[in-house]
Amino acid sequence: MRHPHGAAASPKKFYPTVLTAMRQLRNYGVYRLPDGLGYVAVRGGSGKYYLFSFDEWPKLPPVFEVTTDGQVLRWFNSGPEWLADQLEDTGESATRAATRAAAKRTDAA
Repeated sequence: MRHPHGAAASPKKFYPTVLTAMRQLRNYGVYRLPDGLGYVAVRGGSGKYYLFSFDEWPKLPPVFEVTTDGQVLRWFNSGPEWLADQLEDTGESATRAATRAAAKRTDAA
């Protein structure tokens, strides 16, 4: 099979992943969903990501699974909740944000 511009097409099959089906998520990045809560994204197998509650991070289990086609599914219920495009990147990483939150708790005490 030839590429439209004349180059030979790659023999590799294309399998969409979270990285190609939607914008890229950051491993251990902190995201906010429309529910207003923060979640830590952790890369899993097969191109999926798992979202853990920021307040309970790194405890298991995850709250949501982000599928390779961009659906955000509740971990214990397969019904779709949101789309990955609705994840708002806070710009924080789990370790930096957790350290900052712990410092605020210490300052408040």
